[in-house]
Amino acid sequence: MKALLPIILTSAVALSAQARIIFEDNFESYSVGQSIDGKGGWVADESYKIVKTADGKGVFSGRTVADAAITHAIETQERTFYIGVDVDFSLSASNFYWIAAANGKGPDNTAGAIFNARDGKPLIAARIRKDSKKTKTGRPAPYDVPARLVIEISSYGEKYSSTIWINPTSTSDTPIQTVTSALGVSELNTFFARRGSVSHSAMTMDNLIIATNFDEALNAK
Repeated sequence: MKALLPIILTSAVALSAQARIIFEDNFESYSVGQSIDGKGGWVADESYKIVKTADGKGVFSGRTVADAAITHAIETQERTFYIGVDVDFSLSASNFYWIAAANGKGPDNTAGAIFNARDGKPLIAARIRKDSKKTKTGRPAPYDVPARLVIEISSYGEKYSSTIWINPTSTSDTPIQTVTSALGVSELNTFFARRGSVSHSAMTMDNLIIATNFDEALNAK
């Protein structure tokens, strides 16, 4: 397995538990082809670029090096929150791309969704990772791209739960997967996305919304 490249978002300000939207970025303020580093609060290796997507512009990783990150200051301060994002996944991916939440700035305990490609088809699975070694991952399921992805991530007691929907219309829609695993933490603090491929340009994401309820995360602005 290749080394992972994190996109980490941690908080610079205290956010109310009642806030409906924790963070959002539709990437419209960036110029196509420019590095995202230093733009809109992002910090990144210069090889992370902005490219056109179906709805405007999104983050596109064209990395060839296995150890760099893009980061943004956001802290959820929530036990349950929702990540909504438009994804388009290239079938040339040699490894995988991962959107998740962690219990701190490091990736030791995480919950989220993992993307891959097999036999020319995109696959997605709910995933929980513990202590950088042990994982609990749902069975990979096929889906069509581009797609609107919504992930519910919860911390309750000493457990993580990760639920993912593809192109849902409401929270009553059947999720594609849910996985749960004991992690021994009480709060989720960090959103990040990271990609495992070091040889292909595998993923775009657009209309990113992190919110405290499903409907806000579902509806791209």
